[in-house]
Amino acid sequence: MPADEGRAGTNSGRASGSGRAVNSRAAANQGTAGSSSPSRTVKRKKRTRSMFLDLVKIAAFCVFLICSLNVIITSQAKIADQRAQIERLQQIKDEEQKTQDELKRLLGAADEYEYMLEAAINRGYAYPRERRFYPKSNPD
Repeated sequence: MPADEGRAGTNSGRASGSGRAVNSRAAANQGTAGSSSPSRTVKRKKRTRSMFLDLVKIAAFCVFLICSLNVIITSQAKIADQRAQIERLQQIKDEEQKTQDELKRLLGAADEYEYMLEAAINRGYAYPRERRFYPKSNPD
């Protein structure tokens, strides 16, 4: 039976004796540490957050995210359009450069006089002091 008493004493000691010891320790802590840390004895209140406030925050974040994505997509589209325009302008520039090189070659050639003569005749110009005769008796 002494074993039963030990068990009963331990259980009862835990239930009543240790509870008293904890209470006496808490009282001692309040007396000694009451001025240094009152937060240990005061229960902290849980901060209750409004569900409406959370929804407003989520909605604001979603609006911000959508606006940011819109700006990014619009910027990328503008960049793609400008790159395509740059490519077209580069092609036009290359064609004009070829034309300029051809004209420089023709003007710098030794047969510049013949080229100018042919160009003038093709455009309907005449030589200085040149007389042109046109038949007037043409039945057309």
